[in-house]
Amino acid sequence: MPPISESEIVKLKRVDPSERGNLYDLVDDYLLELGTHRELPVGPTDAAGYSYLHLYWKEAGRHPFFILSGDTRVGFVLIREVASESIIEMSSKKMVGGVSSTSRSLPTEPNNH
Repeated sequence: MPPISESEIVKLKRVDPSERGNLYDLVDDYLLELGTHRELPVGPTDAAGYSYLHLYWKEAGRHPFFILSGDTRVGFVLIREVASESIIEMSSKKMVGGVSSTSRSLPTEPNNH
């Protein structure tokens, strides 16, 4: 297997409250793109309409992250812990290691520690 190049490595970086505007911009882009795949609008159509976004800096169990390729923001991940599960919302619009993804609400396995 060939070695992984620097451009294929992605990292998560917690979104600092001072970077909130950058996250809102990414969420706007994500929701705009998501809306193009629906005949009728369902749910929020921009970050301002996503009424829970501001809670990622206020409530325990909510964790906002940027997806970074090198020093470039290529997407975001929002993790919300609910009972023993985590709900993950993510978007990455730029190609990272030849892969582009847009996903939403990915339930994770319960934490059975």
